[in-house]
Amino acid sequence: MENISNAQKIKVYYKELLNDHKEHSRIELFDYAQKNSGYCYTDGMLTGALRTLVIDTKEYSCIRRGWYKKVDTEENMKKKSSLIGAYIEILQDALKKCGNITSDPFYVMNMGQSDLKKMQKINDCLVMIEKLVEEI
Repeated sequence: MENISNAQKIKVYYKELLNDHKEHSRIELFDYAQKNSGYCYTDGMLTGALRTLVIDTKEYSCIRRGWYKKVDTEENMKKKSSLIGAYIEILQDALKKCGNITSDPFYVMNMGQSDLKKMQKINDCLVMIEKLVEEI
């Protein structure tokens, strides 16, 4: 693995761990790559590799915020061919996009009560969507 980029090396470790088709947390994946590589990758490198692994392939999926899984090709085909599967995919994409949003904590601290209540409702909605996707 000498002639490949750090991102490619990290992805090899992610794929190795995800090969069991079980759910693994982001932290678990990061730890696995760090321990097995013998190299100290930055959080940005680990995050970037995980993000591109999920975006660039249909074989790996973010099943809910912070949790990843290798998806069987057959399972993936069934999911895409059904109406329910189409909606699940839309909800998962929405969760991914929401997970990528970052905000300045000082901005949030200075929000008015009205906006804080709205943010809480948005968070509650995201939690509900995560549970729904997991349940289905």
